[in-house]
Amino acid sequence: MFKNYFVLNRHAAEVNKLLSNFSLENVFTQEKNKLVFYLRSNLEEYIIELNADHLLPYFIIRKNYKRAKKNTLDFFEAYLPSKLFSVKIAEFDRVIQFNLKDASIYFYIHGKDTNVFLIDKEKKFDSFKKIENEQKLVDEIDKMHFTNLIQTPEIILESNETPHVSISKSYPYLGNEIIDELNRRSKTNSFDKKEIILHKILKEVETTRPFVYKDKLTDKFRLSFFDRGELQSKELTIFDNINEALNSFIVQEHKHKLGNSLSRQIENKFDKKIIKLEKNRDRLQERINAGCKEQKYQQIAKLLMMNIDNIERGVSKVELENSHGSNKIISIDLSPRLNLRENINYYFDKAKSERKEFEKLSVLLSNINGEIKKLKATYEETKNNQPSMNQSLSSKEPIQNKNSKHFLQEVKSKFRQFILYDKYLIFVGKNSKNNDELTTSFAKQNDYWFHARSVSGSHVVLRYDKSHKEIQKIVLEKTASVAAFYSKAKSSGLVPVSYTQKKYVIKRKGMEPGKVQLLKEKVLIVKPEIPKECKLITDE
Repeated sequence: MFKNYFVLNRHAAEVNKLLSNFSLENVFTQEKNKLVFYLRSNLEEYIIELNADHLLPYFIIRKNYKRAKKNTLDFFEAYLPSKLFSVKIAEFDRVIQFNLKDASIYFYIHGKDTNVFLIDKEKKFDSFKKIENEQKLVDEIDKMHFTNLIQTPEIILESNETPHVSISKSYPYLGNEIIDELNRRSKTNSFDKKEIILHKILKEVETTRPFVYKDKLTDKFRLSFFDRGELQSKELTIFDNINEALNSFIVQEHKHKLGNSLSRQIENKFDKKIIKLEKNRDRLQERINAGCKEQKYQQIAKLLMMNIDNIERGVSKVELENSHGSNKIISIDLSPRLNLRENINYYFDKAKSERKEFEKLSVLLSNINGEIKKLKATYEETKNNQPSMNQSLSSKEPIQNKNSKHFLQEVKSKFRQFILYDKYLIFVGKNSKNNDELTTSFAKQNDYWFHARSVSGSHVVLRYDKSHKEIQKIVLEKTASVAAFYSKAKSSGLVPVSYTQKKYVIKRKGMEPGKVQLLKEKVLIVKPEIPKECKLITDE
């Protein structure tokens, strides 16, 4: 219920106590739908991150945030820096107001119209995302009343039998989660009036510590205040305020979506390979069902021999009576470039090769069926062993000065080193500690990093040189094959391999040797092998 009005009301009130009288220095964006407020006082700095995506609208307070050096865009510059006088919410409407000296910035949470915009004292309008009717929004905001206090609505029901649908229509700001909770409690509590139950629910949202948990039915994370009893305490992460709960919830949402995206990516890759194999299998089965054509080609060759004196030279087709079978007239194709004797030999050779080919079909069919079965088993194993997304992130910790030539030479000698296409350098770790050295101390930010997914294995680094320009997919696939080969999945037919640039690989203090966290990740499904184009240039 992170989008619920009463959650936003409490959140705005808590943020107001924390940040009022800070100075809003600048507002900028560096990600789609996200706007960042940088606030400062004499002693502290804070970041407000607003997400104007209508599917996941939120604003959270963060301590640490690094602005990118490029591809950022500033907003509302004419009004900044400015003192932030207050953070308020519209009465019973999901609109957050950040009140400045000469203007106010509004976080407008209204479905697909979700946006961030500024209106100054002269009613001038500026927005984060484009909108069609500015004046309509200005007029709408002008009619709203904003507060930094917790709102307690007076709800009056005609009777205790008032349907929940009617309550929702009369008080739309209650939201689905509160109506659902009212419905649940009304079924188990026939003594209290619905008005009293509803008041207790709203009081819990106002005062109870929020928690985040994973809903087993939907496999999604939830922010809630209502411990329904069936939730075990070990499944709940309880927080002191809305901001902490929202931060945790957003992180879990991001990890959940990333995990689902990767799972779909892996599933699609396996599906494509399985579909391709199944088509080949069906073609082979169809060919087997049609039977061997050895006898047919032999009969044609014999018929041509019997009629060798009656067939004109250079014709491309001849019709003869099939004396070996039904005595029906059959049409036989001939090559005009060959004489009749050569055409006869052609059909005898075709009969022989047909027999040999047909003998191989059953073996090929069995092999393809085995490959499909193995591929499906590999996919199931990969799906059931998805790596955990719950590790914390931290910056890397260099071991020595990376600019030291002596150090670089020393590190190079510690790893297996390959050269691909006589151009691309590949480095392979030898053990867990060695993997850490390769990843945290040797690899450069734009190098490509590989690891077989869901199994133990070596870290593999593909050195990126500016002279390489864009790395072709075939180079990435060949390097992924090396990573699959140096993993515990090397005996599998196909292996999913994660890859990303080194700058998206994070190692935190306290992690086990060889363990890392990936901020971004793509997957290649490859055969585990050392490609013939890849040469080992160091000792094993």
